[in-house]
Amino acid sequence: MNCQKTIKPAYWYFLPVILLLAWQVADASEPKTGDDCYQKGVLDRQCLSAHQQRTDSAVRDYYQSLQKSFEQSIQYGRDNPSDPDDPGGNEWFEQRLEMLLKSQTLWLEYRDTVCQVHAHEYQHGSLAWPVKMTCLIEFNEARLQQLQNIYNPETE
Repeated sequence: MNCQKTIKPAYWYFLPVILLLAWQVADASEPKTGDDCYQKGVLDRQCLSAHQQRTDSAVRDYYQSLQKSFEQSIQYGRDNPSDPDDPGGNEWFEQRLEMLLKSQTLWLEYRDTVCQVHAHEYQHGSLAWPVKMTCLIEFNEARLQQLQNIYNPETE
């Protein structure tokens, strides 16, 4: 019978902690937002804020261009009465514009609420703000893609 006791080196006890720390540093150093806002595991708040503002502007600009396009089509229809074979042409643009306005208003409310809920989980820590900014960025990028797919499907 072998009565020898095997002694593990001391670092074996710390291996899970070392691996966890290495994973967190590697995970934090990856650009989460499309920009490189994480440098050596440290968040660059100014970078994250600027990226959030850029994505917010991109959604707003695209939305406004759609709104303007529908309004111009409606005005054109008023200035040039429809073809007798298409009496509801202008009405179609008016309905699309109304749906666009309503969907954007509801989407903004939904986005802000969901991101607030995500940030609320970290309300007493330093992660609340970055979690909210990252959430807003992800929603903005998805909304821009969604608007482009709905109103300009040939760009897919």
